[in-house]
Amino acid sequence: MIRVASYNIWAAGDFPYTLQTGKERRDPAPFACFLQDENVDICCLNEVRDYRPSGGRCQADEIARLAGFGYVHFTHALELDGYRYGNALVSRYPIRVLREIPLVLPETQRSRTEYYEDRVLTVAEIAAPEGALTVAFCHFGLSSEDWNLAVSEILPIVKSVRTPFILAGDFNLEPNEKPYAVLASVLCDTAAGKGYLTFPSNAPEKKIDYIFVNDRLRVLDCRVPNVMHSDHRPIIADLETK
Repeated sequence: MIRVASYNIWAAGDFPYTLQTGKERRDPAPFACFLQDENVDICCLNEVRDYRPSGGRCQADEIARLAGFGYVHFTHALELDGYRYGNALVSRYPIRVLREIPLVLPETQRSRTEYYEDRVLTVAEIAAPEGALTVAFCHFGLSSEDWNLAVSEILPIVKSVRTPFILAGDFNLEPNEKPYAVLASVLCDTAAGKGYLTFPSNAPEKKIDYIFVNDRLRVLDCRVPNVMHSDHRPIIADLETK
């Protein structure tokens, strides 16, 4: 059995503190404690800051170190003021990155969404004890054009992969949207039929964080812990190879 999680960490923000004070406070430690407390083996992280360009540390590196995870990969999506911003994979097992696929909309489509960011889809192989796993992770944009672009890149990967396959992240879309139906037609939503909501963490109204798997993996359990470190709740799936 392998335990996989997906967590939008809101740049390691302290969401309850921000609700109470209106101020920001960044601390990777609660997210590392979550991984330890839940005995997670592999976690896909969204909204990660990497301060190394300005002499600081990458939040994913800190979370991995504090949680005792030996392997981490940060994917750079945006260059912001004083830091890089993107997604990360932390794992107890070795990671080999296969591809980083930019998800960049044409200028003509960017104006159709209120807020636009370049995104990246990362595909990696993990040498788990049960055998090799392919893990793809991403943070989708906010528009249907963003969703369709991401799905168009994911589908060929699903068709070509020969190992057990996991797709995880904050997809910013709900199950009633067409791109969800497209993904669910080729992959299994580990939380399908469970009604799990992940956003916002203090009073969830939406299901937008997912773990999908292909038919080489069996879903033993899936749940959304009631934790509020971020503005999202994490999702956890227990999986085994068939």
